[in-house]
Amino acid sequence: MHPDNPELVVKGTLDAEETAALTAVLQAVAVQAEQHRRENAGRTDRDRTLDRRRRLGLWARPGSGSWKHAAGQR
Repeated sequence: MHPDNPELVVKGTLDAEETAALTAVLQAVAVQAEQHRRENAGRTDRDRTLDRRRRLGLWARPGSGSWKHAAGQR
């Protein structure tokens, strides 16, 4: 299964109402996924905290005691 082309296997017999409900749910999920993709199209950092740490230069630096800085125990 490829993420851009998902496959769905439905076993059993669906009546017209169940088929319509399944179709509506799948369509709503597809619309929501497309909106989410468009909103985050240009973003590289999806986490505000990580983005802020990057901008402020707060990434861990190698050296003795660097593990303390990572844990916030300066």
